[in-house]
Amino acid sequence: MHDTVLVVAASAGQRPSDRVNPKAVKAMKERGYDLVGNVSEGLGVFNGLHVDVAVTMRCGDEGLLVLADQCGDWKISDPRSMTSEGLCGIRDRMEKKAKVLLASLKIVLLCVAWALGLQAAAVESTSVMPQPAEDIPETDLPASGMGFVDLFNGRDLTGWVNVNTAPDTWSVKDGLLVCSGQPIGVMRSARQYENFILHIEWRHMKPGGNSGVFVWSEARITDASRLPKGMEVQMLELDWVNQHPLKNGEPNHRGYISGELFGAGGLTATPTNRRGNRSMSYELRCKGYGKWNVYDVVCVDGTVKLSINGKFVNSITDSSVRKGYLCLESEGSEIHFRNIRILELPAGITSAEQTAEVVE
Repeated sequence: MHDTVLVVAASAGQRPSDRVNPKAVKAMKERGYDLVGNVSEGLGVFNGLHVDVAVTMRCGDEGLLVLADQCGDWKISDPRSMTSEGLCGIRDRMEKKAKVLLASLKIVLLCVAWALGLQAAAVESTSVMPQPAEDIPETDLPASGMGFVDLFNGRDLTGWVNVNTAPDTWSVKDGLLVCSGQPIGVMRSARQYENFILHIEWRHMKPGGNSGVFVWSEARITDASRLPKGMEVQMLELDWVNQHPLKNGEPNHRGYISGELFGAGGLTATPTNRRGNRSMSYELRCKGYGKWNVYDVVCVDGTVKLSINGKFVNSITDSSVRKGYLCLESEGSEIHFRNIRILELPAGITSAEQTAEVVE
């Protein structure tokens, strides 16, 4: 029913019936799926198969014998003896969980496609000015699900280390990670990451706010700057270009507010949509202050690709550092973060020179 071009799904049970439950047939017909003619299968159909994801429903089966890269249990009650209304409720729960799982698989599939050089669309040698987007979702997007690990638990700052900000710069309120913006500086992840997908949601609380997240960062501060060496994924509020105008009074370059990618503190890289040493997005997809933005950041073998509010619009390649810390930036204005999650991917061929030193 959902994404059948990308995903092949199959189901089975330990004690299959000789016919499909008529109430299940009716419930699925309401969703436009015809179960008439389907045959219940036993777990033996999976013998010897290798699958990407295996999900159990905790319906009383003794166990599932299948080779799977990921396993999960949705804790769904056995619907056989339920009323039609109860069975429809189970159907709706399973559909929601399936959509979250498919959203996670989509991101991984895109990442694999890029790693293999299969992503379509040639990159022009000339820069393209960011254009206003026409399809930014008004509602918040669902966070990615299965396979991702929370980097922020919604209660405290476990897993994060203050580098050069004040004790009260970072706090937790109502399940959100709150940054006051004062003083300028960062806090870092407790450990380093190499190849991964980072999901992070953010919103500025004032017009013109400035912040970002660093990937592959050294997380060290020098006398030259209060911000570390690393690949910055920019988070600027839309009014920033008006608050920092050009000498002639015109708004500053709109590439700044497009979600730019650039090397900071000496990290070098090759921009895809060049603006100096920065790569600007092809579309303006960030929302203004008070509204949540969703970044999905794919970092693989020196290449960073950025999705803003549901669409990949920026990339940068050939990063001189390819393993390091994550850093959240405090830079003058209050910003909130939530749903910070990471999916680690297999390591690449990363040399010692391309790896940040471990910070004790």
